[in-house]
Amino acid sequence: MGYNITGYATNASIQSKEDLESLCGVQLSDLESEAPAYEEATASFREDGQFYIYSNDKGSIIFPNFGQLAQNIPSSGEFIQFIVSDVSDTHYFEMYNNGELTRKLILTDGEVAEEYGEGFIEEGDEVFEKVWDYIQETIGVSEADIMELPFRAYSIV
Repeated sequence: MGYNITGYATNASIQSKEDLESLCGVQLSDLESEAPAYEEATASFREDGQFYIYSNDKGSIIFPNFGQLAQNIPSSGEFIQFIVSDVSDTHYFEMYNNGELTRKLILTDGEVAEEYGEGFIEEGDEVFEKVWDYIQETIGVSEADIMELPFRAYSIV
């Protein structure tokens, strides 16, 4: 079975719950648990309403509920959001610079369903690989280190 994952990545350091709530457009409460690792944060089957975030001084990665896109795109810096569904063979990608959409690509069954802008990711690219390259570059950690990052966990109120 492949990935079914939604995520955001930004070069902004999102440290407060309030900033995360603003980005996602929902109210959140802290989940009282040990810091979950990547495997739990990206699990296809998890409780509804859970959000996972890792942030350092270089940037942030966030894994919301599957299919939940950001409601309030940051007005400064870079921001990407993506959905990868290997089950339905759908890949959704958006990139924003200073709040402006600069690239959008939606692939369904290997065909372009919607496209806007140019660059960063092109038809034929592996969306998930390009996203992971961006995340590694943005937050400054290797692929192996990503697996061990301590995520903070939240639940929709």
